[in-house]
Amino acid sequence: MNNNTTTPQHQQLTPQTIQLPNYNNTNNNNTASMQAQNNNLSSSNQQPMQQQPLTVTNTSSSVIVTETAEEKTPKKRKTPSKPSSATKKPKVDLSKKLKSLEKDELIQLITTLPEKFPSKYDTLQQDILTICPDADVDGAIQDLEQLRRNVEKAFPRAKYGTNRDDYAFKRVKPTLTSFKKSVTEKTTEVKNGQNWSVMCRYLNKLMEVVDDLPVFDSTKNNSIRDALFKHCATNYTAMLKARDCNLTSEEIESIDSTLEEYDKKKDEVFSTAVEKLNARKSK
Repeated sequence: MNNNTTTPQHQQLTPQTIQLPNYNNTNNNNTASMQAQNNNLSSSNQQPMQQQPLTVTNTSSSVIVTETAEEKTPKKRKTPSKPSSATKKPKVDLSKKLKSLEKDELIQLITTLPEKFPSKYDTLQQDILTICPDADVDGAIQDLEQLRRNVEKAFPRAKYGTNRDDYAFKRVKPTLTSFKKSVTEKTTEVKNGQNWSVMCRYLNKLMEVVDDLPVFDSTKNNSIRDALFKHCATNYTAMLKARDCNLTSEEIESIDSTLEEYDKKKDEVFSTAVEKLNARKSK
């Protein structure tokens, strides 16, 4: 058999030149897009997308190129949901809140605070007492001075006779009564402060205010003034009799000087107060 003759089963294929389509221009946009996605993935700490190999299939005289790579999109991170404005509690100013309360409500709030924490009752109570301010003596005396001036303003103009007669008393009696009531209230407030040094200073100043009240021609019309001096004497006595009275020697001397100044050391109304005062001075 001739060697140049071949059977159809072993016919040699003549090499053919296969020209692939030019993907340089048509796939530029796809390549740029894939590179941008890879860059974005690498910048967000994710693994870059790996391209799968392209499968080339030879069918007769044409070549079909199939892209099997699946384009993976990066997963978006879930951001924690922010609470809506409807669920946010409004910010409350404690100072303004307390100012809106009545005096009795404030007292109830503060006195029940230690009871809310039984284990810390003694500590809380002591802390509250430590920061609690004393009664404002100067403010109280200024208020009483203003009321005393109102008494002076209530006097009518005197055309005939004196300006301290019964008619004048009737005109100023309402303001005198109001003044007496205010003195009683202020004294109670200072006494409740349980600070004898503050109480001593208040009574010494109160004596001056009471002494400045008008003196009427009739003794009976001076009953309010006399009652206020008795009010001072009673509170001096109660303070000096108290077992926990811790007045200094200077404060004891200030009481003695005040009674001497207003000529009350020989007044029967102040006799008990003077007795207790002398007992304190002798200690």
